[in-house]
Amino acid sequence: MSTVFRPAGPTTVITGNTTAAQGNIVSTGAYSTQYLRIDNVNNANIDAFVNFGTANTTVATIANATSAGNSFVVQHGDSVIVATTGGQNQDPSARLYISVVTASGNAVVYITPVALVN
Repeated sequence: MSTVFRPAGPTTVITGNTTAAQGNIVSTGAYSTQYLRIDNVNNANIDAFVNFGTANTTVATIANATSAGNSFVVQHGDSVIVATTGGQNQDPSARLYISVVTASGNAVVYITPVALVN
């Protein structure tokens, strides 16, 4: 059996750069979503590092020799689907915040809440 996802909410666009902070945090407004499709549409070799959470202070950081970081990579021109904890005994007024950072340059990232269809 193959897994199929369908959009379950509006797409949010974030242009991430080398300083992920409040300006790069966008609420999807999809507090009950359980999956996100994240597309890094950058044609250059700019990878996006993404973090998400329910706090409006959610920030993505990149791992290096002295820090473990708190993000996952979405390579340029690639898409990933990630599971969230949304919809499971969560405050209905909570929102999901996304933060994007890059090691260099800008990455345009599309984030779409999706639902599993099987």
